[in-house]
Amino acid sequence: AKGDAAALRDLVLAQVKAGKLKKAATLLYLAGADLSRDLAGELGAKGLTVVTHTAYRMAPVASLPGEIGDAFMANRITAVLHYSRRSAQAFVDAVRAGGLEISALALPQCCISASVASVLHDAGATQMVVAAQPDETALLDALGRALRPTST
Repeated sequence: AKGDAAALRDLVLAQVKAGKLKKAATLLYLAGADLSRDLAGELGAKGLTVVTHTAYRMAPVASLPGEIGDAFMANRITAVLHYSRRSAQAFVDAVRAGGLEISALALPQCCISASVASVLHDAGATQMVVAAQPDETALLDALGRALRPTST
């Protein structure tokens, strides 16, 4: 599916409706430790069996390494990519802990969704560019828009 867990749910349900996936099938859902929605529960409510397995876990750092702080202070970082609300909040917390908030939040913040952008907006960022859809290709397109020179 191109997008988020809701798009994946809709794709699975469309496959069942089209007869390409049997309701009796058991699906394995490889997911992160922190789930934004209960995909297994939603599909289970439609009669499907979903086994969820935690495949990765985000462990935020308390502060950024010194070389990244130095790069922010020397204006060697041009933009920041954000893939989730949790990682955006971890970024905000880390730049605040390192005294880098003004430098870091002044840069273009390229966000995979409006929900992610809201975390950065609430933290004081003013240059958010949101992906047209929640996938990496659209996020990289947003980065391209953020870095495109403006004409005067």
